[in-house]
Amino acid sequence: MDDAALDVISHCAPLEFLELVNCRRISDAGIIALLRGQPAVRALLLGGCTGLTDTTCHALAGLRELEDLRLVRCEALTDEGVAAVGQIVSLEHLNLNDSTGVGSKTVRAVACLPRLRELRLAGTAPISDEALRELGEAQTLEALSLAEHRNIGAAGLFEICGLERLVELGLRHCLNLVDDALAELARRPTLRVLDVAGCTQLSRAGLAHLARITTLCELGLAYAPSVNDETVELLTSLKELVVLSVAYCPALTSAGLAKLAALPALKQVDVRQTLGFGPSEVGSLRARRPELEVIDS
Repeated sequence: MDDAALDVISHCAPLEFLELVNCRRISDAGIIALLRGQPAVRALLLGGCTGLTDTTCHALAGLRELEDLRLVRCEALTDEGVAAVGQIVSLEHLNLNDSTGVGSKTVRAVACLPRLRELRLAGTAPISDEALRELGEAQTLEALSLAEHRNIGAAGLFEICGLERLVELGLRHCLNLVDDALAELARRPTLRVLDVAGCTQLSRAGLAHLARITTLCELGLAYAPSVNDETVELLTSLKELVVLSVAYCPALTSAGLAKLAALPALKQVDVRQTLGFGPSEVGSLRARRPELEVIDS
């Protein structure tokens, strides 16, 4: 796929969905020509298009019907350009994962979008607590990923705890996350999906806070040194939990594995590289809960 192909597409009948993932030969000029011919596009996927710069973002700002925009791994983009996305008032879904030049300025710009429901910022440039404070006013937001942001701690998380519609929160590998931060989350028990995998500072106290979020249906605890037989028992209060990951949790033994059977709604559990038990213990769990998918390899 190159700019010549985009020119052909620009002359097609009106399209609502365009996927151009990993098209490294397309440029800003090609995208601008495409959008000129397809101004009513509703979903635009441009992940891995490394030839695109801020110029493309300024062109995107003119779209009036765009609802879903994905700029994953677009490494040449910066805050100066992506902030223009804040002018797309129709936007509902924005994915900027691993676009490393994007950070706080963009967050501030999109925080006021009136329809924004999903924002994914995993692996972007650092995001300040001040930017998260503005994002905390985005009352339409339902899903937020801040994975791999090592600077985000209790203060930053406090700023987004007022998001009353938030049901999904990704905090994977947020290494500065501590127990007090989860205490704030527990006071807003609306979450359905939470990923704190690789948050190595969390202790038993932090997991006790998680156990109070009884609305959880998916929970990621991989790479958590504090996950052991005792802390797994805390999780038995999560009666709606459907998916659980305790992969790479070396302190979990067969006793803790057996306790997972007490989770009535559990349909899938990931126990890969959890060294405290072997195939026979996994087999016993499968025999006790035949409907449960146990991922162990």
